[in-house]
Amino acid sequence: ADDWLVCDLGTDTVARLSLANGQVTDYQRRHSVAGAGPRHAVVHPDGAWVYVLNELHATLDHYRYDASDGSLHGGPFSDAPAHAGGQQSVDLLPERYVGPRSGSAIVMHPSGRMLFASTRRTGDAAPEGDSVTAWAIDARTGTLAYMARYTEGITVPRALALSPSGDLLFILNQ
Repeated sequence: ADDWLVCDLGTDTVARLSLANGQVTDYQRRHSVAGAGPRHAVVHPDGAWVYVLNELHATLDHYRYDASDGSLHGGPFSDAPAHAGGQQSVDLLPERYVGPRSGSAIVMHPSGRMLFASTRRTGDAAPEGDSVTAWAIDARTGTLAYMARYTEGITVPRALALSPSGDLLFILNQ
């Protein structure tokens, strides 16, 4: 495809860019919640939903994606109506967590039934800042439901990858 969704942490935007005839065109920029820091995005295999990991808030946002025009709908964008299109934002850290927040990676299972997101601690943050969470994806709405948190053997995770079959999750620590 010649269209890209680009997360821009510095401007708190998610942009839709298109490449045609050797030119990059910026078709749409949507502003996320101020200071959230969109860092990574994955598109659901059926193309209906996009999930954005926010590095600075350590949150994961769910949006409806319109492939016909490349637009994102719903989500906590500052220029979108509240709760439009199945908006959802989930915290990647435990409720009791206190300290610096840093979302680090996201990966979609090939089946589209789940995704994984990681957080990494910064500075003197508590060890529970290093984790991978598993989220079930509702097949009808795309909304996320918490499944599990993994911390064993995880130290400052930088990237996640799944095997092509989705039966192995690779966590790349710093």
